[in-house]
Amino acid sequence: MKKIFCLGIAVSCFIYNVSAQKIDDDPLVDSIKAEITRFFIGEGLLDKGKVKGSLDYVYVSEINKKRSIGYDANGIYRIGIHRSHSPEYIMIKEDGKYVILGFEKFSKVLKEVIFYSERNKCDSELLISYVESVIEIYKYNSKSSNFKLNQSR
Repeated sequence: MKKIFCLGIAVSCFIYNVSAQKIDDDPLVDSIKAEITRFFIGEGLLDKGKVKGSLDYVYVSEINKKRSIGYDANGIYRIGIHRSHSPEYIMIKEDGKYVILGFEKFSKVLKEVIFYSERNKCDSELLISYVESVIEIYKYNSKSSNFKLNQSR
């Protein structure tokens, strides 16, 4: 009985480890993080001279699974910089392409999340979770002193 229990634990650990394997190689992940870094430099949130090619100033986290980029072929990500009170953005990664969405037009972000969910045949529960996470990020940004919301819809 003890052997079966130990075998069950070992198999469970193996299954968990297999599901957590990286899908994207490091050069692809680094190129996406470099593009995100350039985006934040363009937005005036990062200083190009201070960054000096480092990718450690930005984070990219899947909004539901909370995993770093590279572990899912497709996903909706929360992106930002490692600094207090800085705004966050949404990045949708799908079929090897990605798009960064700001909240200037909140309705556009919601539409893109819904379109992504439809294309990827997400169930209603996952869609609701995505929308709730996007609303949470929007509310966080609206409280940030560095973020100005566009009231037009």
